[in-house]
Amino acid sequence: MLAGCGGGGGGGDAAAPSTPSQTPGVAFTSYQKTTLPGRLLMNAPLGSQAVLLNLTTGQRQELPHTAGSTVDSDEWSVSDDGGLLLRWNRDTNAGYPLQQFDSTTLQPLGTAATLTAGLGSHDLKLSKDRKYLLAQIDGGLPSFETRLTVLDAGTLATVKRGSLLDGESVVADPQAWLPDGRYVYLVGRKLYASGPGESTAQLLATLDLPANDASGSAAVAGQSDLVVSPDGTQVAFTWNEARAGNAATVDTHVYTARLDGSALKKITEVADATDPVAHSFGSPVWSPDGNWLAFALFVNGATSAPVWPDDPYGGARIIGTTGCDVSPVYVVPAQTATQRIGRSSLRTDLAVRVQATAAGSAQWVSSCSRFKWLS
Repeated sequence: MLAGCGGGGGGGDAAAPSTPSQTPGVAFTSYQKTTLPGRLLMNAPLGSQAVLLNLTTGQRQELPHTAGSTVDSDEWSVSDDGGLLLRWNRDTNAGYPLQQFDSTTLQPLGTAATLTAGLGSHDLKLSKDRKYLLAQIDGGLPSFETRLTVLDAGTLATVKRGSLLDGESVVADPQAWLPDGRYVYLVGRKLYASGPGESTAQLLATLDLPANDASGSAAVAGQSDLVVSPDGTQVAFTWNEARAGNAATVDTHVYTARLDGSALKKITEVADATDPVAHSFGSPVWSPDGNWLAFALFVNGATSAPVWPDDPYGGARIIGTTGCDVSPVYVVPAQTATQRIGRSSLRTDLAVRVQATAAGSAQWVSSCSRFKWLS
């Protein structure tokens, strides 16, 4: 597999190296017998550099990393309109250096700024109008409480801090922008909407979801990752739940729903309910046209890795025994039925492939961290 982003090396914001040309006469397909639209932005696993993966051509392009830092300490996000990339760096004791880039040319835009608040491992989400950033931020002393925060994207000044998630243990990113400039966030089963200039929150829906705590009795807030479809009518999110028939095993699944709570659908299901290992489906992202939904099956720890032949644009090897190498990225139609997926074998009908460094071969895409889908 292509582990998240592979590659690496290089210093500063140098231009990305060229990618190998496609083998003449061999049609590349990134998904089943066709191609998908847009590009996947893959954040970097240990020792590697973040990349953009073109799902139409299969080519990869390394993203410029922060000068003077390790290549795997950068984190990337993308504006809701897909035109702007945002990079921040975690390899510093002086905050998080931020830089914006044009998503097509990869040229830096404006001047770099530094976020001094405690961002930790949380995501920074840029609004469609590019005016604001949305994140879960640790405000420091005295409590170090992580709270939903809106920042001015230019000055990084705090515009708004606090939400109905206050007091919860927020370990994920249960918030996302709407196309109209407001944002939504999930508090347990309840979906709320608010805006940068609003002091109240509107309850949009109470989702008919199972309990998501280890005891199987409560709806715990702060554990879900949430994204909004490009047209702003649907959400996709992760949800923890005890395995049916095996309450000691808590899996993380991907769901979708309309903003009013209707059409709630469970996208993932464990293929083998007797598998004692918990399954973690995560990082849901919508395609730019809203027709597809991607997610990863995160596999952690040592794994006996199966091998597939390097047929021309048909297969790939899974190499190594780390989660990055064996955590496949899957894509399903937005209106799909529930998909039963397991850890023991790759669902090649749902997996995504890109060109490998060897001409005429391809690699399945995997990820061990967040990824994005842009045009």
